[in-house]
Amino acid sequence: MNILRTLSPHLPIVKPQLTSTFPISHRISGAFLATIVSFFYLLCLKIGLICFTYEKINLFFFYSSKVLKAFPLKLDACSVALTLVYVSGY
Repeated sequence: MNILRTLSPHLPIVKPQLTSTFPISHRISGAFLATIVSFFYLLCLKIGLICFTYEKINLFFFYSSKVLKAFPLKLDACSVALTLVYVSGY
């Protein structure tokens, strides 16, 4: 009986589990989103006088700050749902 397979698995042969790669991708995307939100709020602090002078710019920053707060929460909820789907076996 001659079996043609290696004794120890090599990295190109072994497929990584999706559940082990999800935390890494969550941290990368979370760091990216935190950087964007931090930069946006620093920008708002820097140009505060312009926002108080012009109403349209004030409304733009007001509504875009709401979107920037909601987007990471939605992304996190979707990624949690996707993780649960993969873990359950579908």
